[in-house]
Amino acid sequence: MATALDIINEWAADIEEKQTVGKGLRLRWLNQAQLRYAARSEMLRSEWQPTVPASGNIALVTDFLREFPYLVKREVGETLKYPLLKIDYWKAINLTFVTVSTHYSIFNGKLYVWAPGALTPSIPYVKKPAVITDLDTSNLEIPSEFHYQLIPYLDAKFERYKGRMSFVEEASFLQNFDQQAGLDGYRFRQRQDDAPRMRASRLG
Repeated sequence: MATALDIINEWAADIEEKQTVGKGLRLRWLNQAQLRYAARSEMLRSEWQPTVPASGNIALVTDFLREFPYLVKREVGETLKYPLLKIDYWKAINLTFVTVSTHYSIFNGKLYVWAPGALTPSIPYVKKPAVITDLDTSNLEIPSEFHYQLIPYLDAKFERYKGRMSFVEEASFLQNFDQQAGLDGYRFRQRQDDAPRMRASRLG
């Protein structure tokens, strides 16, 4: 796992005008790069098992980016693993639900479960990487093999900062950045999820 400083040093290596960029900008750009890459690639994942109170709502965990809607389950440890179905918050508040919780919404930093009632759902989600606050000691959370993918983002921000890249050019670059992150994430998940296969024997 590379430190934030490793990536910044590689980005600014032997280019004097990059080395003059202030620490604050470097931190901001690197945090933006890792967050955007993590969001598009979905490489960083976790599972939240909140104890939802009887009110039916609870604040999201701080590193929550977005859930995987089709994997949300009503109760941890339930044999039948009933799903919770996602519903728009503004639609949900105008409906009447049965006593058994069947739907959920995410709105304004909270998880809402409909109908209200205490339960402990299982919520797999894409997590935000921790904010980098110190270039010397902070580590990047995305897998090390993909760290180099952040360097073009830093270049684009630098060129925009210097006025050598237009808004339209930056938008086009970011679209390509997002596509590459998505492709990297797909390949990464394929490798992680690939079950070992037994070779068929040609003998006997």
